[in-house]
Amino acid sequence: MRSIHKILVTAAIASACGYAAASTVSVTTPGRYGLESLANSGASNDIPVNDVKISLNDSFAAQDYLLISTNRLFGDLTSIPSTISCSVNATAGASVTFTRSSGAAADTSSLRYNVSTLGSAATDGALCSGGVANSGAVTLAFRASAAATTGNITVNVRRIRVDGATQDLSADGTVASVGAEYTVTVSSVLDGVVDVQGGRLSFVSGGAETNSDFTTAGLVDKFTVSVNRTARTQLVSVLGSLTVTLTAGSSFGFLSDPDDTSGSCSLTAGSGRAYATAVPSIGSPSLTVSPTSGVCNVLTANFNTVGDGGSYAIYLGRTSATASVNTAFAAQAYTVGATGATTAKGNTVATLASGTSAGSWTLNGTTVNIPYLPLTTSAVQVIVANRSTQSGAVTFTAWNASGTSCTGSLGNIDPNANGSFGSTLKAALAACTGTGWSGATRATVQLTMPTPSTTTTVHTGFSATDTTSRQIVINDTNGK
Repeated sequence: MRSIHKILVTAAIASACGYAAASTVSVTTPGRYGLESLANSGASNDIPVNDVKISLNDSFAAQDYLLISTNRLFGDLTSIPSTISCSVNATAGASVTFTRSSGAAADTSSLRYNVSTLGSAATDGALCSGGVANSGAVTLAFRASAAATTGNITVNVRRIRVDGATQDLSADGTVASVGAEYTVTVSSVLDGVVDVQGGRLSFVSGGAETNSDFTTAGLVDKFTVSVNRTARTQLVSVLGSLTVTLTAGSSFGFLSDPDDTSGSCSLTAGSGRAYATAVPSIGSPSLTVSPTSGVCNVLTANFNTVGDGGSYAIYLGRTSATASVNTAFAAQAYTVGATGATTAKGNTVATLASGTSAGSWTLNGTTVNIPYLPLTTSAVQVIVANRSTQSGAVTFTAWNASGTSCTGSLGNIDPNANGSFGSTLKAALAACTGTGWSGATRATVQLTMPTPSTTTTVHTGFSATDTTSRQIVINDTNGK
């Protein structure tokens, strides 16, 4: 056991005819202990607190005793003095010595000290005014295991009279505080923008990272968490392991590449890869995927050695962008959770709540701006010609004459196909709510879809109220 923090302590007892002020327990600077370090300690590991300052402002008779109490548990009694004595400054001979009761035991919340010696000048009581207990070296020890919850470790002191009545109870004095020692935080998120014109096999932005497993920029994106330790006194070493669980909104489908004939979600068999690293480079990180076939949507990275200030990354991507042997990247959101634990006892060091955002991948598909679309017509025409192998949802954002927006989805566009979305758009705009939408006669509309802009064209128009006349509405894909 080693001393962690020293706390300045004296003992004094006020005037025999009454006390001028309440007894107190105080500390100049309370010790600060890490919750995780304490949790990693066994019952035999104590927190020794030296030089506790206890001011006693009452007189004591021969049958009285001193009771020192804590909101946690006291530790090994060999680290706690068997006697506490007060020297006398005000009245010669009026000294008091307290001896710890033979019935006192460790792992208790109270220590009893009986009056064992009264100074020669004392008659029915004695007090110490300005005296110092045990030359200022009073020590209290607390069980680390009993202190392994967040909050303050407090102590109070009182005189118990011969009739059992409590006299001069002090307020709780904080001698130490216990708080979180380690934190896990997200330091960088997945932010790749998938290039649909390149077959969704690379990133046009956000995926510029490289490492030894991914040598080509634009094919890999990175997610990172960091571990940091707060400024607390460490009782024992808590370096251990960190488990990071990354979950895909739909699937890590790029790990099921066509050139992987096993039919499994593999980290190494195809060109789709996932890789884990630690900075500084300590230990040997490992990475697993589940389920191992079908819709694999969970990646678990285990970093078996964790240090203060370390950075722990998961890389996602592929080693090449050859269309014939690759599965396209999907637009999706990712979430993460993490747990750090001690190596020796397996106690939790720190956590990152499951479901924490880990970023997302988006697509750079086609955006179509329709500057004017009348709503009081018999029909609206929106026909999308998709001459690519890409597919996905067609969505819209519209603004009325008041500038109030409205958003929605019109359905999916299939690969190498034409899709008609005019009636769906007209119905969706008729259902828009907010200022100016009731009875709106026209709107500005923007369509978005995850198909390459070079191979996507959109026809927009409307039929007049006579149901036969038609009018083309110019949009920014006309002329392609």
